[in-house]
Formats: sequence, structure tokens, C-alpha cells
Amino acid sequence: MPPDLGSSRTAGRPLPTAATTGTVRDAVTAIDRGALGIVLALDAEGRLAATITDGDIRRAMLDGADLATPLQVVLDRKAASPYATPVTATPDTTDEAVLALMLAHRVRHVPIVPAARRPIRLATLDQLTP
Repeated sequence: MPPDLGSSRTAGRPLPTAATTGTVRDAVTAIDRGALGIVLALDAEGRLAATITDGDIRRAMLDGADLATPLQVVLDRKAASPYATPVTATPDTTDEAVLALMLAHRVRHVPIVPAARRPIRLATLDQLTP
């Protein structure tokens, strides 16, 4: 049975996104508006390039980044981490399988992306657990 991800906190609201060509300010603004602690970094074609959490931003700022820093600096920094590749699921993935992905990879968010890699939803740990 396909998941009922329409009940996610992003349902009816735009996904928190920022262009990979943007700045840290763009990412922080999206994180703030989305109120989920994450932004989906999209390439010029709207495809998912990476996920950036408020923790990624915090670590970059502790390393000297500021709001005007190109987002690519944060992306480059994340590329060297265990979380370089975003954990994703397809639209036909069950809630149970998405939750298992979250637990296995120790993440709180999983973008739901079809084959075209353009995110359509964002599953959250809060949504999938009682």
C-alpha cells in the first residue's frame, strides 16, 4: 500500500527549498519558513542535489561562514561527511519503509522524490511516529 504522506507537515505548503547557487541566508530563510530544521537544495532544473539541516548551517558558521556565504560552501563541506548523499524514497515507498530508512540512517527527514529527482513531499520522523 502506498504511503499516506499527504498528512505531512509540508502538505499544502511549499517544500523548504533553496537553490544550490544561493547563499546561506537563502537556506536559513527556507529553514525558518519551513519550521522543520531542513532545506532541500535544488539544482537549476529543480532536482534534489542535497539536504541541508540547521546543524549543517551551524557547523559551517562555526567554521567561519556567514549569511552571505555561498551555499555551495556548505554543500562542499557536507560532501565530505557521512551524510553527503541525501536519503530519499520514491512515492510508492510505504510509511514503514520510510521510517526504517530514517532509523537506519539516523535522519529525521526523507525527501520523497520520483525518478525525475524533483521532490514532491518531505516525510518527517515526527509525522511517522506517535
